[in-house]
Amino acid sequence: PDGDLSYKGDTLSLKNILGFDTEYQPFAVAKIETLGLIRFYAGYTRMHFEGENNATQSFQFADYTFKASIPFESSLTADQLDIGVYLGIPFLKTATKVVTLGFSGIDIEFGAILKIFKLNGKIEQTQTGISEEADFTAPLPLIYGGAEIDIGNLKFEVEGKGIGYKGKHFYEGMGRVKIKIFGVPITGPDIYIHAGYRYQDVKGEFSDVNVSFKVQGPFAGVGVNF
Repeated sequence: PDGDLSYKGDTLSLKNILGFDTEYQPFAVAKIETLGLIRFYAGYTRMHFEGENNATQSFQFADYTFKASIPFESSLTADQLDIGVYLGIPFLKTATKVVTLGFSGIDIEFGAILKIFKLNGKIEQTQTGISEEADFTAPLPLIYGGAEIDIGNLKFEVEGKGIGYKGKHFYEGMGRVKIKIFGVPITGPDIYIHAGYRYQDVKGEFSDVNVSFKVQGPFAGVGVNF
């Protein structure tokens, strides 16, 4: 994570003051495509960081002042649940496969997603007995768009979500390559592995908690198409 956090006090760097570093986190996405135009999206991301540090200067977090040169521990959890609906362009994938003589099909989708963003930040200084935490849950309505290029057993996918209003914003982007490693003809299922890159940028004030940070990095996983 790269950015800042404050709660009724000083602005604290996630890296330099709170001591957060790279962590590997799980996330899952499910997309349901019906015979009609409407499609459904669901996702869950677990995001948790922990750090230890000695601050060179005292700082305030909530109602307490954490003294300088005394070790403290901190944690940040930013779990996310996505639920949404989206549409695809009818017959686009079939038409593009016909134009490319079956070599490639293109699918474009767009819709809306409600992201339930739950953040908890905690700082504890054992020697002084001081402990404080900030906590909020914010529903974020996001605009969603995505595209897929299907080339046989290989797929390229990109998707983006975002909103910006009244000094707040949330942006997310993801790109990945999927390779089918096993499939049952006609009926499926198809098993694939994938790898890609994900980026998030959140900024705003929520329940007296000011956040401004970015999280990004590569990912890899496995999936199934029914």
